[in-house]
Amino acid sequence: MGETPEQDDGSDTAPVIDLASGLLLAGLAGLALVWIIPANIDADAGDYDVSPIFMPNLIAWVVLALGLALAGSAAKRARTGWQPASRTILFDTAGWAVASTLAYLALVHIGFQVTAPIIIAAGLWFAGQRSLILIAVLAIGLPLAIRTGAWQIFQVALP
Repeated sequence: MGETPEQDDGSDTAPVIDLASGLLLAGLAGLALVWIIPANIDADAGDYDVSPIFMPNLIAWVVLALGLALAGSAAKRARTGWQPASRTILFDTAGWAVASTLAYLALVHIGFQVTAPIIIAAGLWFAGQRSLILIAVLAIGLPLAIRTGAWQIFQVALP
């Protein structure tokens, strides 16, 4: 008996997709470390200040490490043989591209404090969380905590 779509976990095509995703992420992080960050962010800081280049570099190194770990894990799992990916991958990618573009535009034009709760609530809902109380607490609490932390740590007011 064949697997239904609910039972298919994508394990036959996951190594190919994970390998490509991991290598792409590692390549983009390397590009950011070598060219984008040094070319666009000034590394000068005051005596007791953190350099503005610190956080972007830290994030790029984390993405590089995670991308290489994903690619390595995929290469290890792929020893059983690879099969071509299904077309749903293209639709998922297109959907995420549209969602990301809308989120970016909302952040730029509406601001963080309005957009973040909507994104968090939608993300929790689509991830399967159905507790409205938990969604409300996280969607309201996380942006407030981020806003407060950004001000207390970096003295940056979020829009």
